[in-house]
Amino acid sequence: MDLIGIENEAEFFPAGALSDALEDELRQIMSQWSKGIAAENPSQRLTLCAEPYLLSVRQIRNTPDWNRRQELRRKATYSLITALGYEYS
Repeated sequence: MDLIGIENEAEFFPAGALSDALEDELRQIMSQWSKGIAAENPSQRLTLCAEPYLLSVRQIRNTPDWNRRQELRRKATYSLITALGYEYS
């Protein structure tokens, strides 16, 4: 497993053990997600929100009206935050 950006500070884990441990843990998590309800799987929730989110971002870039851009930003933020499992307020 490629761990670019993740460092083994003070060699807490023996060489290679961090990668193996992380890979096993992530595999277990993904297995649990695949067995659960689709609404509980963050990967599927993010996949479902990707297209509407990107559409909103494109509209934000192409809209000269400041109020409309704010509305679109709220809409994009809402779709992303709720897909990650947080409440939007």
